[in-house]
Amino acid sequence: MYNINLSLYRRLHNMRRSLLCLGFATTLVATAQSASASCTYQIDNEWSNGFVGSIIIKNDTNSAVNGWSVNWQYSTNRITSSWNANLSGTNPYTATNVAWNGNLAVGQSISFGFQGVKNGGSAERPTINGSVCGSATSSSVSSAPRSSSSSSLISSVASSVRSSSSSVISSAVSSVISSVRSSSSVAISSSVPRSSSSVASSVAANACPSQIENAYQMYAAKIPATVQAEDFDPAGYSDSSTTNEGGAYRTDTGVDIKTIANGNAVGWMTAGEWLEYTIYVETEDDYDVTIRAGAVGSGRTFKISQCNTTLIESFQVPNVSTWGEFKTFSAGKIHLKPGYQKIRLTVGATDYADLDWIHIGPYSGTIDNPTTTDPTLSEGCGKSRTLQNGRINLSVNGVNRSYILRVPDNYNNANAYKLVVGYHWLNGNANQVASGGNGGSTDKPFYGLWDLAQNSTIFVAPEGIDSGWANTNGRDLAFTDALLNQVQSNLCIDKARIFATGFSYGAAMSNAVACARSNVFRAVALYSGAQLSGCDGGTSPVPYFGAHGISDSVLNISQGRSVRDRWVKNNKCTSQNPLEPSRGSGTHICTSYQGCTTGYPVRWCAFDGDHYPTQKDAGQSDSWIPREAWQFFSQF
Repeated sequence: MYNINLSLYRRLHNMRRSLLCLGFATTLVATAQSASASCTYQIDNEWSNGFVGSIIIKNDTNSAVNGWSVNWQYSTNRITSSWNANLSGTNPYTATNVAWNGNLAVGQSISFGFQGVKNGGSAERPTINGSVCGSATSSSVSSAPRSSSSSSLISSVASSVRSSSSSVISSAVSSVISSVRSSSSVAISSSVPRSSSSVASSVAANACPSQIENAYQMYAAKIPATVQAEDFDPAGYSDSSTTNEGGAYRTDTGVDIKTIANGNAVGWMTAGEWLEYTIYVETEDDYDVTIRAGAVGSGRTFKISQCNTTLIESFQVPNVSTWGEFKTFSAGKIHLKPGYQKIRLTVGATDYADLDWIHIGPYSGTIDNPTTTDPTLSEGCGKSRTLQNGRINLSVNGVNRSYILRVPDNYNNANAYKLVVGYHWLNGNANQVASGGNGGSTDKPFYGLWDLAQNSTIFVAPEGIDSGWANTNGRDLAFTDALLNQVQSNLCIDKARIFATGFSYGAAMSNAVACARSNVFRAVALYSGAQLSGCDGGTSPVPYFGAHGISDSVLNISQGRSVRDRWVKNNKCTSQNPLEPSRGSGTHICTSYQGCTTGYPVRWCAFDGDHYPTQKDAGQSDSWIPREAWQFFSQF
């Protein structure tokens, strides 16, 4: 992609001034290609009973459009919310411009969007009418990314010069074209300054991933960068109100922006509202996400997605003592491809949160300790520690059992810690799980979770009988109960945040405790698992994460799907057939199920590989699975 620098725009401007002086200013006026504007209706996203659509208005006339109004009608579909237009009517509907998008220069496009329900029918594609719409069309194709290469600017300049132009004009145009062709090293996002007094004059169709025209004031932050919450894309928001209730900064938008000590923030964010930001990524990579936000009260969450792909399923907004106070916290990592990308932040099921900024990339500032749901303290809180790291033996129903305990070096008996139980695979052992790096089934301690936990979590690795988890007559469930009782009685554990994970036979045992101890385990993460250890009960909801290879030669992926589908049903998620990567692609595809009971998500990752818990994508030195599993646990 060619990139265009600021000096090029100045040369264009100077060229125009020169032409004006010569009396040829009219040669820069584009010849009209049609007598009227075109209005296009398109479906951007669709699910079982709903859809997201948009209408694009392009000024194909030979004069500016000052104010617009369009209307349409459905058979069964109905609209529930809209953005970037004033919507009236209950079918038929009429949409008129808002303050910032009413004036369309020749060749300029704007778009506005809406969400609706299908009411048992399909997503309709009605004809758009209105005085501005001389060429009304509908489309079944979602928005596609468009190139912002310098060639489009060359064509624009060239087409604006009439064939009768003088040699002076031709020479000037040739000079500019030459500049365009040689100006490919600086992105417009890093060279065009922002103005706090005006909105971008051109808003493109809401394409995905994105393009520079989508960005607020046509400024796309170059990653790594901090993106201010209030600088969302003009066409990139969904808000429950129609006016800016905070009255600050961008008063012509429905997003509620408030004034804070160091500038502005988005406030009064309620369930389902979202904001989108166009950014520029030079290098494909995994990037840290740091967010500054706050909410008075617990249970508020955010989700980060890109187009139709969830990047971070859910993370807690820090609890603060008063509105207008913020905390800085790590939300996790996201994988971004190069080019202009669109990032969406969505509010979870609980109303009211404030957002100050989002930082993507390495962050060197201070990370606050987010206060989330109050922990449920175990009996060991406040007691002197009696259990030490290493192997611990205990008798369960007359049978000698053991497990390996690992507690953070900075353990404090006044802090309630998460607890993760990591079960080993068939013919594996507890030491291999606790130590990692055994050359086979796990590269790092506790399937890579120990390093990610950063001293926030206590881990245990139980030892199976005959190097497995047959759970005959419930013996391994009884062992798990005894282990948890001993750890909670002697160490400070948050009883509301106990998790289980494992690979292969260990994944089967994790599934068994989810079935039989749904009131104990907050969530489970299964790597290449199947139902091998029983499922006593198995009807209550439990948050579930699963990863499985499409070429698994030990436990076929169909066995993993069967386990997954139990939790899809229990958690009342919408049934679907998630995409899976093709053989030989060396990639993975993760899917977050929709419609799940609040607090009981299901996330499924299929990868191109065999029977392995820490699979790596082709060409990558680290596994993506530990990060996925830890992000899944961290939302609770």
